[in-house]
Amino acid sequence: MHKMIKARPALLAHDGNYIEDAMVKERVTKDEMLAALREAGLYDIEDAKWIILETDATLSVIPRKDKDYSDAQLESVIGFPPKV
Repeated sequence: MHKMIKARPALLAHDGNYIEDAMVKERVTKDEMLAALREAGLYDIEDAKWIILETDATLSVIPRKDKDYSDAQLESVIGFPPKV
């Protein structure tokens, strides 16, 4: 009975790709996942190794280790730092 009631973590993205079936099953939108990416300091789904829906309904983001997260790369995406 415990297994039927207790939620299990669900993998929603893997190696920069959405897992659409899991997202539909868990009722998680791309916008919610993008918000979780931003909270983790990332800006694109391709920056995530995994996005996991935890048992407490939070989203955990594990970044890819092979990405460069320097300010120079950030500048090309959002114009940071601002030009004076």
